[in-house]
Amino acid sequence: MGGKVHLEGPEDAARRMLGNEACAVALVDVQKSEAFLATLGPARSRVRTYGSVTGVNYSNGHHLTISLYGLKP
Repeated sequence: MGGKVHLEGPEDAARRMLGNEACAVALVDVQKSEAFLATLGPARSRVRTYGSVTGVNYSNGHHLTISLYGLKP
């Protein structure tokens, strides 16, 4: 993944997205999506979900689903 990648929780990812709307996207575990969306506040109405992927976290072997979010202009 080219560019800057930040590993952070859903709330921090939402704040980062709000601070850089032009090029920010976030990958969020679906179990933490509500915290991510709540942190977006009024901008939540502009969220676009680009898709989701289900797989296995290779670090711990747990199954997870992650979604890719961005903000509509």
